Amino acid sequence: LAVWCGEPPTTRIHTREEAATLPKEALLLGLPRTTTVQRRHITHRRRDGTVLCEARATVWLDSPVLPGPVVARLRTGPQPLGELLGPLGMRGRTLRANRLCDYSRPLEYDDQDRAVLLVSAALEVAHERVALVEETYLEPVLW
Repeated sequence: LAVWCGEPPTTRIHTREEAATLPKEALLLGLPRTTTVQRRHITHRRRDGTVLCEARATVWLDSPVLPGPVVARLRTGPQPLGELLGPLGMRGRTLRANRLCDYSRPLEYDDQDRAVLLVSAALEVAHERVALVEETYLEPVLW
């Protein structure tokens, strides 16, 4: 995002932890009925406050491939997932990427919050999914 926009964005990360009930398909595979997840809401802004991208992530804190110290760092501070999971060999797998607007329409100031691209991805460590991420890029990312 920094290279694309010409400046590093300011990032804010809000987190909350909760128990999540797994779908019955997961139960058929022998997974636990509930798991602990961290819900993350991430906002990337330009220095002037303009929102470039918003992301939502769900991290499976009970994942057996996440070492205890990494889970502890997830719980104690709002750090980017790439910084925490990257040293574990994290790989992102794009699940879906959709263009959301008509680029032939002129860019206008009033369209600052118009979504232009939606990307969904799974983050994997040791070939196991540990997080799902959905990023929404807004029109100012094109300016």
